[in-house]
Amino acid sequence: MKKSGVWIAVSALLISAGATANETAPVDVHWSIESGIGFDTNAFHAPDHDYADYYADPTGATIVQPDEKAGIFIPLKVKTEATQPIDEYSSLNVQYRFNGYYYPDSAVNDASSTDHEVNIGADFNLGKKGKQGKAYAGVFVRSHDKVYVDRDSGDPKTSVAGVDVSNRYTYTSFGVEGDYERKLSYQNSVGVKGVVESLDYEDPVAWKQYDHSYLMLGTYIEHRLQKNTKLSAGISTERRNYTERRAYSANGTLVNTNPLLSYSYLIYELGVRHRFDDNTVAYFDYELLQRRDNHVGYNDMDQNTVKVRVIHDLNKKMRLRGKIRLYDRNYANAFNFEDPAQGGKSASAVDWELRGEYYRNQHKTYYTELNHNSHDNSDDRYQYVNTTVTLGAVWEF
Repeated sequence: MKKSGVWIAVSALLISAGATANETAPVDVHWSIESGIGFDTNAFHAPDHDYADYYADPTGATIVQPDEKAGIFIPLKVKTEATQPIDEYSSLNVQYRFNGYYYPDSAVNDASSTDHEVNIGADFNLGKKGKQGKAYAGVFVRSHDKVYVDRDSGDPKTSVAGVDVSNRYTYTSFGVEGDYERKLSYQNSVGVKGVVESLDYEDPVAWKQYDHSYLMLGTYIEHRLQKNTKLSAGISTERRNYTERRAYSANGTLVNTNPLLSYSYLIYELGVRHRFDDNTVAYFDYELLQRRDNHVGYNDMDQNTVKVRVIHDLNKKMRLRGKIRLYDRNYANAFNFEDPAQGGKSASAVDWELRGEYYRNQHKTYYTELNHNSHDNSDDRYQYVNTTVTLGAVWEF
């Protein structure tokens, strides 16, 4: 199996990385695990109303009646990190992260998903005590496993010919990343970052794979406006080049003679962090994302996102967290159901989360969390509402 080979290779990298580090230096190890039980009102994000499926039947005669399936889920998150000094100015850092959601009920079992990530890299203090900046460079391996389902029914997806393509969104990836940050003064700092990644998707046989390369380059600045307020701004460019998928024609059709799909992105970010008092801090962020389809622009898209996050300590034992995200997405040239007769496509969403935490001791935290997602879309297939409620605990050592 492809994934087992990947994780055997990762294990070998971990062993070799540990062997090459300074074996006499102390190793600082931290780990945490989070789990609990939750309830999801719409596990497959099924549309919240009946609709005519013009993609399957351009006449509109086919009416779909989505089935919003609810179910219990078990979240599981694991993080381990080991840091070993190499010398006075650098250290080796190895991290492993796991994120899983398990739906034990057979009716919603295919909503389960898992993510693995291993990072191996080095941190550098440039100049005495890092006065010339701090840098990180490393490699990573990731995997994502999620069943591709029919959102209307929750059944594993099949092709027109009835071939099982439920593994279409499962992939492994590997890449390199780096980050450099320089503090210019007490008030100002600047940085640059970059990622190069190759994503290898499972082969669904009947459909073209999503295999592609990813490149990101960005720069950012931070300015402390006053003691309790920090401003940040960033700009980054991204590129995704697909090796099998074709670009859409201007009328929303896929033609094998079209060039391979390629997306370029330009992302602008603005942020404010403000501490109101010893107990309350808030973050305000705005992002403008511009995606361009490098063929005829069918999938060009602009997205505006606003995020607000607040953390408030009620006392030494209890903390409240709240966040809200709003976005609107506009497609200049795409059509609902890829059918020009159905008009231009647009989307918007309001997602919010409330979380209460109780610190039992330095190693254990209990929490309760409420999430609500409301997604509106001019293409009826992607309009849905779902709410999750979770009770859980976090152990840290």
